[in-house]
Amino acid sequence: MNATYRKQKRFLLLAVLIGTGFCLMSCAASNQSIVKTPIATSLSLYKDVMVSVTHAAANPVDDEEKDMLVKEICKGLELTGKFQQVNVSDPSGQKIGELLVEAEVININRVSRAARVLAGGLAGLASVELQVKLVDQKENKLIGETNVTGKSSGGTIFAGTTEEAIKEAAKGAVAFVISTY
Repeated sequence: MNATYRKQKRFLLLAVLIGTGFCLMSCAASNQSIVKTPIATSLSLYKDVMVSVTHAAANPVDDEEKDMLVKEICKGLELTGKFQQVNVSDPSGQKIGELLVEAEVININRVSRAARVLAGGLAGLASVELQVKLVDQKENKLIGETNVTGKSSGGTIFAGTTEEAIKEAAKGAVAFVISTY
């Protein structure tokens, strides 16, 4: 009976470890883009870029999330070194860039750090869906359009939050902008 008890104990421990592993593990963060209007012109013609972020009325985004998205898109565009200036949209409506990157948050599925700590992988995936439009400011003409979805990893207590999904969505937006440079 003692040997049987030890086998059952090992089996139970193994089952708990495997179950915990499944709760905590998941895929890496990612972004996915569905191009609606392909970019037909080379963006190397544009030296100055302006970034604007809005949100759909049905799914509001708080100022902190909006600021993070703007910051991440601007930082990503600056790091490419392909543009002389990258600016944040001027609320007064003044056109301060040749190319406007309009990112509208269509949908956001939030996962907080607290939810991730308490539920681990069971908290689900955070995601941010953007509609990104590139507009020639001089001619007020649409150059290209895509939908980008950024997803968090969702696996550990240190990752898988809304912040990670925002960063992934920003990476997807930047990738679209420079895709025809």
